[in-house]
Amino acid sequence: MSSEVTVKQLASTVGIPVERLLAQLQDAGIAAHAEDATLTEQEKLQLLTYLRRAHGRQDQDDATAPERVTIRRKTVSELRQPAVASRAPAGSPRAAPATTRAKTVSVEVRRK
Repeated sequence: MSSEVTVKQLASTVGIPVERLLAQLQDAGIAAHAEDATLTEQEKLQLLTYLRRAHGRQDQDDATAPERVTIRRKTVSELRQPAVASRAPAGSPRAAPATTRAKTVSVEVRRK
């Protein structure tokens, strides 16, 4: 399978007019003057690098920069609430101490 495609095929794949792709190829320094000219993988990568720089994106060499910043509006956590032991009156048949069970409560915090 050949990795070379024509300018016309690449334009239809990307969804832009052939004339615009030819202009972008010229700006990137790739010699393609007609819609039936073939482009190699190397030339396509060169075009992609040029377009990323033209649109203000830095090179991917900087490994410390995250690719995407995600801000969460909603956080959900759980709290354990110890149950309050209720005591029965001294003369009642339920004079035995009540068992204490912890209660788990989910807390949802939303930020603007």
